[in-house]
Amino acid sequence: SLTHLDLCGNNIKGAGAQELASALQSNCSLTEVNLGSNLIGDNGAQHLAAALQVNTSLTSLMLASNSIKDEGI
Repeated sequence: SLTHLDLCGNNIKGAGAQELASALQSNCSLTEVNLGSNLIGDNGAQHLAAALQVNTSLTSLMLASNSIKDEGI
């Protein structure tokens, strides 16, 4: 099964991050996801944070260079 997913630099943006967050809520195999350089922004980061509250398998989520400010933390 898939354990690592690298989507760095894919222009996912906030709406895409929201969709990924929904998928991560039911994920049980991914342990590492790289979403660096995807213009996720604060809204997308908030959705991902909510997914992390229920996801117990993910141990690494990389979000570098996504224009996430204080509102997204």
